[in-house]
Amino acid sequence: MVVAGQAREPLRVSIGYHLGAVYVSSASSAGASDGSTIVDTSLRGGDDDHNGKWAIQTSGTNDGVIRQVKDYVASTQTLTVEPVFAAQVASGVTYELWDEDYNPALIHDLQNQAMRNVYGRVFDPVED
Repeated sequence: MVVAGQAREPLRVSIGYHLGAVYVSSASSAGASDGSTIVDTSLRGGDDDHNGKWAIQTSGTNDGVIRQVKDYVASTQTLTVEPVFAAQVASGVTYELWDEDYNPALIHDLQNQAMRNVYGRVFDPVED
């Protein structure tokens, strides 16, 4: 598998799948206007099952922004995040939901560390 040309997001998701720590989906409808919620009717689990997990939006106005889930209500399939996103989460916006132990910012740091460790050893830094 060639990974040199891949962007950070697919590599991050691949890591998450191997860890069994990521759920990838999209918002089913618009969340609260204050940016505090993500509504996803495909998300399963009971009340509070997703509390403490990390949500990172991967499209839309809040692309790349990471927030922690403070509450999940199963009857409405709504994740409430803290702090709130800067803008309302629109219908169709994609996001990743990471287990509490795997903040996506940590995954970014590990990716950066791995790239720094192999730069000049694996990839040819000179192109023509």
